[in-house]
Amino acid sequence: MAKTKDNTTVVKPNWLQIEHLQPRTQEGAPLLVIGTANAIDPQSALREYENKRMCPHVTIDIDTGQLYQHIPFEFAALTVPESTAFKPAFTTTSYWVMLACLAGHVLTEKQVKVVAKAIKDLTKKLEVPLEFSEFPPPQSSVALSSVVNATQWEEIGGVISSTLTPNCQWPSIQQCCADAIQVELKLKKTIDIPSADEVDFPQPEPQTELDEEAEAIKAAEDEENSKVTEALEEMVKASDEKKKAPAKKKAASTKKAEPKEESPEEPASEEASE
Repeated sequence: MAKTKDNTTVVKPNWLQIEHLQPRTQEGAPLLVIGTANAIDPQSALREYENKRMCPHVTIDIDTGQLYQHIPFEFAALTVPESTAFKPAFTTTSYWVMLACLAGHVLTEKQVKVVAKAIKDLTKKLEVPLEFSEFPPPQSSVALSSVVNATQWEEIGGVISSTLTPNCQWPSIQQCCADAIQVELKLKKTIDIPSADEVDFPQPEPQTELDEEAEAIKAAEDEENSKVTEALEEMVKASDEKKKAPAKKKAASTKKAEPKEESPEEPASEEASE
């Protein structure tokens, strides 16, 4: 292990021998491919490289920005396992850089700043355009979406945040991380996307048909009640007026009073005594 002046530590995996290296050919525009080592730190990344028998040019410590160089830049990175017979030649035109983090890891704000600075320094050192590129869409519907062919690889240049190459076993970084790095490098404007808590979701409006029907029923009931109330008021009013009117005199009866039948009287007691 040896350190250089530009914050780079040279460390060679134990299994890597000189016969594993081949010249890095210039078959297209220079690319700086960024991926993840699928390891929690640089030391674990070296063990991962040894298990897969693969090796990038550089590993970046996402917390400190320390660079660990494993292969000289004039040689090609070992992007496929050693046991794989098919080794696409077009991958040898690229510089491969792995972030020392697990696949799917989302960089913190501080880690984004650290990685962005490391990428900027590497592009300047390796004379790679400081711009993020994307692979063009496949021209054929039968093309696999998980790989990129040689023609597509040669059509782009700059920094690539995708590792979609044949047989590559290094995961790509998260798209949100790639976007954040570009924003940090002032290559992309910030896009503010509100969270679910910040969005005012419109509430569903009540069903108008049911409301109209309910209102019609209520209006009919109100009208019926109003009629009943008016009828009662009229009845009460008529009753009050009848009570206030002067009472009429009764007409004299034309019928002669019939004489009352006298019950036969008993002879006076005096006559009886006589």
